[in-house]
Amino acid sequence: GTMPIARATKQGTSVLAKLGAYQNVLAREVHRSHLGIPNLLVLTVTTDQGRCAELVRRFGEQAGEAPQFLFQAAASSGVFVQPDAGLLANPWDRPCLAPLRIDR
Repeated sequence: GTMPIARATKQGTSVLAKLGAYQNVLAREVHRSHLGIPNLLVLTVTTDQGRCAELVRRFGEQAGEAPQFLFQAAASSGVFVQPDAGLLANPWDRPCLAPLRIDR
């Protein structure tokens, strides 16, 4: 939760800039050609539901429908997400799409 969602300038990093880099990897299918991975999901976990909703909204504005990009808020203890946080069992939010469960 310390990295800004976006920056006013190109100086420094932001969550949206990093997600944009993953979007480029997916568009160019680098995960297939260089890593041999047939499909790739980009999972983003934050400890605050409000920040999670803002990430989904803002990335949706930037990318539109983005089925490979999944977002979820989970309970944490310091910097570590709790093992029982329900990351697999709970639905993941996606920009401009219905939530998705990844445990099925």
